[in-house]
Amino acid sequence: MSYNSKDIPIFKTFACDNNYYIYDTFSNYIFEVTSAQFAELSLLKKIGIQNFIQLNKEEKAYKDILCLFDKGLLKSNFISCIKHSESDYVEYLLKRQINDLSFQVTRNCNFNCRYCLYNNTHNFERQHEAANMTWSVAQKSIEYLYSHSCDSKSIGISFYGGEPLMNFELIKQIVDYCRKLFYSKRISFRMTTNASLFTDEIINYVINNEFNIAISFDGPERIQNKHRRFGTNGNDTYGTVRKIIDRIQKINMDYFNNHISFIAVAFDDENREDVISYFEDIGIDTKKVLIEEAGLSGIDYIPNIFKNNSEKTLNKNLLFDSIYSDKKTIPTTWHHNGPCIPGIKRLFVDISGKLYPCEKIVEHDCLSIGNIYSGIDIQKVEQFMNIGRLTEEECRVCWAMRYCDICVASCNDITKGCVSAKQKLLACRFVKEKTLSNFKKYVKNT
Repeated sequence: MSYNSKDIPIFKTFACDNNYYIYDTFSNYIFEVTSAQFAELSLLKKIGIQNFIQLNKEEKAYKDILCLFDKGLLKSNFISCIKHSESDYVEYLLKRQINDLSFQVTRNCNFNCRYCLYNNTHNFERQHEAANMTWSVAQKSIEYLYSHSCDSKSIGISFYGGEPLMNFELIKQIVDYCRKLFYSKRISFRMTTNASLFTDEIINYVINNEFNIAISFDGPERIQNKHRRFGTNGNDTYGTVRKIIDRIQKINMDYFNNHISFIAVAFDDENREDVISYFEDIGIDTKKVLIEEAGLSGIDYIPNIFKNNSEKTLNKNLLFDSIYSDKKTIPTTWHHNGPCIPGIKRLFVDISGKLYPCEKIVEHDCLSIGNIYSGIDIQKVEQFMNIGRLTEEECRVCWAMRYCDICVASCNDITKGCVSAKQKLLACRFVKEKTLSNFKKYVKNT
């Protein structure tokens, strides 16, 4: 029996706690079904709609599935074009509405962290090096932001490294120049740091400028010293960082409570409860502690620094609930949710002036979207926005399309230095696993 692949309806069947379910992608509904209906749905998936209808069987389960067709469910081939909804406006947005710039003020770091992407154990990315951004590059970067943000009401400035405080003088210059240029806009400053280089002068400076600071600190002495050691001599770092934390609290407890958060990185063999208990024991609100899984992402490039671990889980649940509650029809021209507009909200400039979509992107030329001298490559931004076109045939028939959060950061093949369909499909597998897991949690709680 032959069939047309475009005739295969887009849905997902699954079992949970001895019950059977179907998720219908077009309607965004999960239904409980009988085992007989489940078997008919499995057959439908194999042979396609037209062949299924022509079976003309008398079984009740078969006729139940036909009723779903009549109700507008189990549709196939309902997307004709993969295209990001903002594609037609991207040129205007990049010319007038860039509102955030992240500075890589240095590639140097005084720590050698076990899980950092840029230490000497990873071969596919640039290494920490004694290289700083110059004032010339920083000034040009700020002026680029200024000339491309005229329609933005607020401006965000972030500092990354390496360890950004190894180039503190440049940070001060950037802040002063930003305040001069953006005097009519709301401006905020953020920094991710290992905190070891804080002095009273620097502490008072970030307080006076209301920096939001994310301190990379793993908590208990045993864990911190295991993962984070000084780069020059391999010495422990816990004592140094803990004294700095105590010092910030002593200088201005109100600032500490409102502007300081923590990023702890944990491996699978470590008890996260011990980490949370540690922060509780030293009087830190655990809502300000984010526990990240160790991996190749690099600790110094983590956004959303004021989301704690429980909030992160809650937000993931809320995101699922938000998507599942959205029953709007998917338009024929559509793109999954992952890609932002590269360069608008988290534009990242490296020490040489190359521009990247955000701070999470590894610094390969294939992922650069331009530089501060010649500007942003609009065509490349459009390509990254429409990353679904890398795997268009798969995306058009994917049952998890509404829940997909894949962006270009997940599609980089670090061994080849390029964006690849193969890498995107690996990320796709993870998205499907995560979505199916959320479906099972949902049916268990309803």
